[in-house]
Amino acid sequence: MKKNCCIIIRSICFMLIFVGLLYYFCYVLTVRNVERYPVRNGFWQTYDAEEDNSIDALFVGDSSIFHSINPMQIWKDKKITTYNLSYAVMKPQEAYFDLKRAFKTQSPKTVFVESQFMVETESDSFDYFTDDTKEIAGFINDQIGGTLDNFFPIMKYKRSWKNLTFRDFVSNHPNKIRSIYKGYNLTMKTVSYNGTHGKKSKDRACFADEGEIYFKKIYNLCKKNNCNVVLLNMPQGNAWNKIKHNFVAKLAKEYNIKYYDFDMNLNKWLPNFSWKTDTRDAGHHLNYSGAKKVTGLMEKYMVEDLGFKPSKVSESVRKQWNRDVNDFYQVADFLKAREMTKDSPEFPQPLKPDFLPPKF
Repeated sequence: MKKNCCIIIRSICFMLIFVGLLYYFCYVLTVRNVERYPVRNGFWQTYDAEEDNSIDALFVGDSSIFHSINPMQIWKDKKITTYNLSYAVMKPQEAYFDLKRAFKTQSPKTVFVESQFMVETESDSFDYFTDDTKEIAGFINDQIGGTLDNFFPIMKYKRSWKNLTFRDFVSNHPNKIRSIYKGYNLTMKTVSYNGTHGKKSKDRACFADEGEIYFKKIYNLCKKNNCNVVLLNMPQGNAWNKIKHNFVAKLAKEYNIKYYDFDMNLNKWLPNFSWKTDTRDAGHHLNYSGAKKVTGLMEKYMVEDLGFKPSKVSESVRKQWNRDVNDFYQVADFLKAREMTKDSPEFPQPLKPDFLPPKF
């Protein structure tokens, strides 16, 4: 009897230690290197740093939208609080679980969903992916895999295992980090796109990575939280086409929601957009110049078509966002000057170099 009790106690102790180590390992993988590489991990610290119920709109999707929509510009121009809750190669199941987490502290009026991450055709090519993004794209894409990734980030961030050091486990990881970017990726780099705009294809478009199931979940989750859903597409060089557009337009009609395709309507809506000057990597993502144009049109539709008004926030939140926007544009001006002169101008004081966006 005594021997059996010892075995039970040891088993319980082992399980407690195992669960504790698993929890901490997942936590470290979630927050590590937040200031140097916040593409897929670490963004909750900056999101949680926002005052509860102070964000009126969320933008959700993959890297195409966090390079295209600048929340600081929207605040500067329209005094509307928004946040870009997006990261590289986001999958529909990740978007759903991230939104569930996001609704715990914020009550946005609208969630804008960039639809590229849930639509594909048979001939889609991802040759432009880096080795890292190809690895991410190969992760488990079904419902079970998506659920496991949510509850066990150790699986979601498995490509970071090899990069962990002892210092990552003993360093202090703050729960909240104030960000002047609000999820937007600021880059002045320009690599022109000289190809044909719009991918020609006769393939049938379909949902990707359980997109049909998880879009319905996203829609129902938003409705449960009294939040509207709007579908978007950002300018994409040759990654988007009429077939995909029609697929998403049909989806929007089915759910009776708005759909803004900035890619298919680019020449009509943004005649001043240029693939020579407004893309950072030959048409796959926008740079600061391109994002400025797209965000300017997005905020116009938000006000004139969707009825957005200036956000009703506390005086302290208003002052903080004004400070953030001031800091953001100081950094943007610094980076623009550095890009144009190719030298090293003095960094704006009293800001710290930590304010600089990460390099991808």
